[in-house]
Amino acid sequence: MAEWIGRELERIRKLRGLRREDVAARMAKPVSASTIRNIEHDEDYNVSLDLLQQIAAVLGAKIQVSLEAEDLKRWAMHRQKDRKG
Repeated sequence: MAEWIGRELERIRKLRGLRREDVAARMAKPVSASTIRNIEHDEDYNVSLDLLQQIAAVLGAKIQVSLEAEDLKRWAMHRQKDRKG
């Protein structure tokens, strides 16, 4: 399982020398410092991708999302082989 993205946001925030309050204050749509804390530490916290991207932007970072289905990859490979064969 991948590490919670909030931990990475926290690491970047600290490297930038910012407090949670600083990040919260720079958001286009205001959030509280406790919301930033919850995002950083609570894997079960219900947070939208949009909000994660806004936080990342404040930190000078970006979030990239990828979606893969291993079983479909195998299916596509087999299908390609069948077409060639």
